[in-house]
Amino acid sequence: MQADTEREAFAELVVSPGDNPVDRVERIFLETNQRHLSSWMSQDDKRFRETLAFVLGRFAEGRRLVQLVSEQMPQLMAPGSRVLDLGSGNGGVALPFASVGKGRFETHCLDVFRHRELTQVVREAELEVLYAIGYGEHLPYAGESFDLVLYLETVEHVAKPKSVGREIHRILRPGGACIVSTPPRVRFAFRPDPHYGVRWLVLLPNPLQKWIVERVARKGTRYEVTHLYWTSAGVLRTLPGLKSEAVNAREGFLSRFLNWDLIVVRKH
Repeated sequence: MQADTEREAFAELVVSPGDNPVDRVERIFLETNQRHLSSWMSQDDKRFRETLAFVLGRFAEGRRLVQLVSEQMPQLMAPGSRVLDLGSGNGGVALPFASVGKGRFETHCLDVFRHRELTQVVREAELEVLYAIGYGEHLPYAGESFDLVLYLETVEHVAKPKSVGREIHRILRPGGACIVSTPPRVRFAFRPDPHYGVRWLVLLPNPLQKWIVERVARKGTRYEVTHLYWTSAGVLRTLPGLKSEAVNAREGFLSRFLNWDLIVVRKH
C-alpha cells in the first residue's frame, strides 16, 4: 500500500510540470535527485523508481502543507513569516514554502547533517533557504522567533522527545503553530512497518524491534526508530505547553485518536 502511494505520487509529480515558481523548483528537485540516485543505482533497478517516488512524495507533502496553512492558518502566511523544517532531510517539504513567493516565508532547515541535494536545489533555483546543522534538543535559534515549525516523520526517531518539544515551544511565537506527523502504530500493526517493511514488527517491544531488524530481517541495517506512538495523545505528551488545535484524521473519534495523519498544536 505504501509503495503504491509513493508510485502514484511519483506519477502525479512527473506528468504535471506546470509553469509556476513552485513547479519550476519541483522540476529542479526531480532532476537533482535523479542525478544523485543514478550515481549509485541503475535506473533500471526497481529500487530507483521507488526511492525517487518516496523522495518526490516529500515535495508533494510540502505542497499540501502550504495549502493547508493558507486555508486554515492564513495569519501565518503574512510576508516575512518564519518557518522551520525540523529534521528536514532532503528538503522536499521545505522547498514549496521557500518557493511560494519572494519574501512570503523566511524558510529554515535543520538536520544533523547537510544534504547535498537540498543545497544544490537551493543554489540552482536561487532560493533563500537558511540551513543549520544541529539537534532538536538544543535548537540554535532565539526564543519566540518562528511562526511555524514543521515536525514531520521525525518524533519517532528522537530519543528525548519532550526535550525537543520544549525547544519547539521555546522558539515558537505566541499564536505560532507546529504541524506534526508520525506513523500511527495501530495503522501498521498487521502490515509491514513504515520504515523497514517488516510485517508485525510494531507489535513487538521497542528493543526487540531493533534486534529483529539489525540481526534477523535486515542484517547490516542500522535501526533508527526510537518509538512509534499508539495514540495521538501520546504524541501530544511530547509537546509540553502546546495545545492541540486539530487532528487531521480519516474519520471519527477513534481515527483521530489512533489513526491520525497530521496533528496541529499552537502556542497560546
